[in-house]
Amino acid sequence: MFSGPKFRLAGCRWETSPSCQGRLVFQLSITEYKDLVGTNMLPQEEFAALQAAGKEDYADRWAYFSNALGCDVLLETSDGCFIFLERSAACSDFPKHYQGPSGHPEPHHITGLGLAKKFESASELQTGLSKLSGTNAADFAKSIADELFASALDETMEELVIPGETLSRPRLLGVMMDPRGKPDALFYIKTSLTSSKVREAYLAAKRIGKGETWESNCIVSPSSLSE
Repeated sequence: MFSGPKFRLAGCRWETSPSCQGRLVFQLSITEYKDLVGTNMLPQEEFAALQAAGKEDYADRWAYFSNALGCDVLLETSDGCFIFLERSAACSDFPKHYQGPSGHPEPHHITGLGLAKKFESASELQTGLSKLSGTNAADFAKSIADELFASALDETMEELVIPGETLSRPRLLGVMMDPRGKPDALFYIKTSLTSSKVREAYLAAKRIGKGETWESNCIVSPSSLSE
């Protein structure tokens, strides 16, 4: 199984100060994809037992879960439609469910953390953890925030195979959690393309296996979120 580094969301809080109207602070550490599968995707009985253990040991039902932070995109087209993809069976969770382009911010993109795209040993995970919890942890804050926003754009381009210049700057709408406890940062992005142009680009790329179109079965573009 793929064992690559991911950011773990331990919590988030809203901060205000005289010089700032407010900011959302993410409390992050490092986890890995293998642990996400082995905790958040457990069968229901084992999932409930792990929650109970966390609550008893740390007064936190998510203490023993990976809770890898993902990103999810609400993409609006120039003609007022929203783009959703049906997840394929190749996805490890929620196949045949619909969502916007999605993925994860990648710790290995952060210069200085010293993390590879794939873990070769447990010591690499500890390296990332120690750097994020060390005295210089604040040095990584801006780079990690930039990566979070960049991941929303990257996933949109890779899963729909549309040009980056057609996309607006992502706007963070909030943080949500799926039924298995996995958190996702939800972003809004506007594209200058019409829904038909996005569909054409996606279908053309899917026919030749381009980008990450293998992660989805089909594309839909309702003109209202209530449809």
